[in-house]
Amino acid sequence: MTCPKITERPAGCERPLPKKCRRTVSYAIAADPVSGQPRLIKGLMSANAVTDRTPAPSPPYIHIREEMLGLMRALTEGMRIDSLMADQLSQISDRARLCGELEMADGLLDVTRQHRVAVLEGQGRLAALEARYAVLFPDES
Repeated sequence: MTCPKITERPAGCERPLPKKCRRTVSYAIAADPVSGQPRLIKGLMSANAVTDRTPAPSPPYIHIREEMLGLMRALTEGMRIDSLMADQLSQISDRARLCGELEMADGLLDVTRQHRVAVLEGQGRLAALEARYAVLFPDES
C-alpha cells in the first residue's frame, strides 16, 4: 500500500509546501489495548520519519569485516596459484636441463624461486591480516 501525500497548504501560506514539510499518511497494524485484536491504525508522520521501507543501516565494521575476509581469501588463492606455478616451472626446468637447455633451465629456476618467495610473502601478509582480524573481531576468530 502506498502512502498518499497530503498537499494542502497551512493557513496563510501561498507557496507549495517544501519537501521537508510534506506529510505522508502511514498505516500500522497494532493490537487493540482492550480486546487484544489486531487493528489498522492510521497515523500522520513526516515523510522523513517513515522507515518501514528504508533498511536499517548496517554498522560500519561489518563492511570492514567482509573486506578483510575477502582479502584473506584472495591472499590464500594467490598463494595457491604461486605454489602451483612454482611446481610446474620446476618440472619444466628439470625437463629442459635433461634436454641440454641449461640456460633455459636456469631461467626457469629463477622464475620458480620468485614464485616460492611470493608464497612466503603471502603467508606473512596473511598472518598479519589474521592477527588484525583477531583484534578487531575477537568473538569471530
